[in-house]
Amino acid sequence: MALIRFTFGTTVNGAQYDRLLDLRFADQIDWNSALSKISDEVYADVKTNLLQRGKLAGGWPPLSPEYQRQKTADYKAGRIKYNKIMFRTGRLAASLMDKTSPEAINKIETTSPVKRLSIGTAVPYAIWHEVGTRRMPRRQLVALSAARRQRITRIFQIEALAAAGRIGRQSRTGQAT
Repeated sequence: MALIRFTFGTTVNGAQYDRLLDLRFADQIDWNSALSKISDEVYADVKTNLLQRGKLAGGWPPLSPEYQRQKTADYKAGRIKYNKIMFRTGRLAASLMDKTSPEAINKIETTSPVKRLSIGTAVPYAIWHEVGTRRMPRRQLVALSAARRQRITRIFQIEALAAAGRIGRQSRTGQAT
């Protein structure tokens, strides 16, 4: 029996999701399929979190009145694309909501004993939003809902059952499937 620790989180604020799963057939799981499905689940909640002003992360503090005035003036003058919180040019949001964005990090590693899904952004200022600064409150970018966590756990369960089925067919027929 193989035990797999599935840890989900950012490198900044630690694990958001840590669950020990008993997967008896871990070496038979189609990890590319499983991690690709999980990637889709994570991107869905990150997009929701960004579009709903950090709702999945407990909500974001509002912009300071001074910065909101400046941002509104810049928007009206056409100097920026968006007048929403966490959207100024759209660069950071695009990198977190669309895994095909040039600055998106969406990497699946299945060749080593450690299976890894890395999701994030290469936008350098993302860290300051995630952790906050002296002048700017923290606005958590990546968050998962309880329902999404359950779906991720279910993906692992389904993949483990599929692996068990393949092993069962192999043992009955004496052949690899």
